[in-house]
Amino acid sequence: MDLSKYPLGIFFLILFVAVYILLSALVLVNLRNLLWQYAEDEASEKAEIILNKNLAVHRYFTEQLKPNLLSRLPESDYDPIWMSSTHAITVMNQYMREDNQFNYYFKDAAIDARSINNEADERERSYLLKLNQEKSLAPEHGIYKINNVPYYFRLQAGERLETQCMECHSLPEKAPKGLTSIYGNQRSFNRVVGDYVSVVSIRIPMVSMLKKAESYTTMMSFLLFAGFIFAVFLFAYAYIKVFYRPLKSLSSEALRIAKDQSYLGAIVSIKVGREMSDFSNAFSKMSLRLKNYTKELESEVYKRTEAFMESERQYRLLFSTLSSGFALHEIILDDTGQAVDYRFLEVNNAFEKMTGLVKSEIIGKTLLEVVPETEKSWIRTYGKVAISGEPAFFENFAISLNRHYEVLAYSPQHGQFATIINDITDRKKYIAQLQEARSEAEKAANIKTDFLANISHEIRNPLHGIIGMVDLLKPTASNLEQREYLEMLEKSAKMLQHIVNDVLDIAKIESGKRKFKKDQINLTNLFTLLQQDINHELTKKKLDFFTYIDPGLPEILVQDEITIKQIIGNLLSNAAKFCDKGEVFLGAYFAGQEADHLMVKFLVKDTGIGIDKTQLEQIFERFSQLESTYTKRFAGTGLGLNIVKSLVDMLEGSIEVQSEVNKGSTFTVLLSFENQSQLETEDHVHVESPLAEKNKGRLRILFAEDDLVNQIYVSKLLSDAGYDVMSVKNGNEVMAALKNNSFDVFLLDIQMPGKSGLECIQEIRNNLKISSPAIALSGFGMEEDVRVFLESGFDHVLTKPVTKYLLLKKISEISLSMA
Repeated sequence: MDLSKYPLGIFFLILFVAVYILLSALVLVNLRNLLWQYAEDEASEKAEIILNKNLAVHRYFTEQLKPNLLSRLPESDYDPIWMSSTHAITVMNQYMREDNQFNYYFKDAAIDARSINNEADERERSYLLKLNQEKSLAPEHGIYKINNVPYYFRLQAGERLETQCMECHSLPEKAPKGLTSIYGNQRSFNRVVGDYVSVVSIRIPMVSMLKKAESYTTMMSFLLFAGFIFAVFLFAYAYIKVFYRPLKSLSSEALRIAKDQSYLGAIVSIKVGREMSDFSNAFSKMSLRLKNYTKELESEVYKRTEAFMESERQYRLLFSTLSSGFALHEIILDDTGQAVDYRFLEVNNAFEKMTGLVKSEIIGKTLLEVVPETEKSWIRTYGKVAISGEPAFFENFAISLNRHYEVLAYSPQHGQFATIINDITDRKKYIAQLQEARSEAEKAANIKTDFLANISHEIRNPLHGIIGMVDLLKPTASNLEQREYLEMLEKSAKMLQHIVNDVLDIAKIESGKRKFKKDQINLTNLFTLLQQDINHELTKKKLDFFTYIDPGLPEILVQDEITIKQIIGNLLSNAAKFCDKGEVFLGAYFAGQEADHLMVKFLVKDTGIGIDKTQLEQIFERFSQLESTYTKRFAGTGLGLNIVKSLVDMLEGSIEVQSEVNKGSTFTVLLSFENQSQLETEDHVHVESPLAEKNKGRLRILFAEDDLVNQIYVSKLLSDAGYDVMSVKNGNEVMAALKNNSFDVFLLDIQMPGKSGLECIQEIRNNLKISSPAIALSGFGMEEDVRVFLESGFDHVLTKPVTKYLLLKKISEISLSMA
């Protein structure tokens, strides 16, 4: 709707009517509510008077009249009707209403009343039942309709059994004999002091009172309507007199000026009202100003035209020298409005060079005239841009030109579209070469990772045998020299194991196969385990070891426990290795909270050889070592701190180091943990429990290992621990052993001749349907390998070389679970 066609006064009138109606409605609603409230208050006062009168009669009847009659009359004269005070009051009110012609309702209502006149209706019954459940229940009152007639109602507590009432209403054998014969043994007996036996119900008709309220409301409505008519009349008169006619005069003069500029400067004089007079004077001044301004504008237009012509010449120069190809087109539609072709309107020099299309040969022609083989889909795409006005950006391969283009299409006006194109053929070739190089690099990285995993497996198998045999030989050493040789052998093997683990960790990190999980970490237990790992070095060098856990930290934190232990463990190992005297310190401090995460700062300090400032920036680099000469005192690959830095970065933490030569070093690690208030703690120190000892004799273990040294070591280790072990050397022997024997636990090497450990466990689970716990022994330590083993049917995975402690701990846990 075009609102400009209507006079401004119409809108003010509509606004006035809307506001007046709204205010009138609010007044009427509030007036009606006040009158209804007044009627309800008047009815409430009447109800109070009726209630007090009847309560007084009730007290007289109950406390004086009824006891006197009961004491004087013989039991044969007891009558349930006259004995009921509620009935007597109801009858009395009925007579009073008939005598006074006062139409109200009063009843002392009861359930199973002696008289039908006192029987509670549904509303009264409901209130009485609630009253005996809640003795302090407030009275109910309000207005509701019965047979479409409004009544004020009030319900409140009525007759209540007092102590003296129990003389007749406690037990049948204690009541006067006449009562028992009249009521039977149940109806009025077995009552309790405090029970309410009736509810006072009052209803007062409100028809006359509400009619009066409605009549007042109607009268007020009439007055408001009359006021509305009068106000509209005054508004219309004032509007025509003060606004409409003067504005009409101004409007006519403005239209005359618009049709003929020679009238510019005309004077309009209006004498009605100061505002309209000021307005007419302002209009006259504006007319004069416009006349002068028109002359100035004509001069300015001339100057601007000259400037525009110069700008047009510069634009043409820029258009022709633009490095990107530019073309302007007009879309061609069929009868259904679908884009079927487009016409060239303008192109620049760069467009000619990029496409090979000559400007003089294509301007004014359609695309299909120039390039008939063009796909219809491109015409539809450009048609959408020209019609909808929405720009489009895409890459396009022109088959006819064998070139790749980057295209921006937009619509400068409806029915036209412009394209800005850039030849990206060389870029596409370069990207393809980069992708090919990246693919080759990924293949090389995967080959390296697979090689490291395989070589790790091949080293771990004999290493497991070496460590195992050393473990078996230790108790048999007959002299100090042999024990020293065995300790040196064990130290060398563990050093080799550490190197293998470092190399494998680097492979995991580089390949992105290092996965993290959420564990519940008890910091106290973690610190104890970390101390045990370096205890040998501490004892040998007589170093002091101190720990501190901030009391502000929760007992339990959530993070990947293996990774946290590896980070702190590597730093502690370095601290003990590079410290010949003094102390090593490990601390954990609260460093702030973000949402549901805690920031924890770990400090690892030592009083060792320290690090030169020139080397601080390089210590986290791979293969970086403090000593690299032939005389170096400390063994190592230089991978430990690089692994620590990589793991901290993967956990989105930070690590810093401060050090001074010959005074020691301090490593600070800041990590994020989830807060966990409770943890079902487990014993990290003791390997076995009395229950495990009790079950050893009943546990049969089938052990499969193709390496003879490892087979001998593990078999003897388990046998010495008290388990019944059967050893086989390949997967075929595993399946043969299961034909005539049953086992409680399977301990299977993964890589074996014949059938592998994976094939064996799949056949055990799927074909033989045996669910006994199974442990995989493997030299493959990648998380992906562990996941495959578990998904194939193994319950646990131990990576070689397996220590005596870890193996017996795992068997003990299985034994406990089977108890």
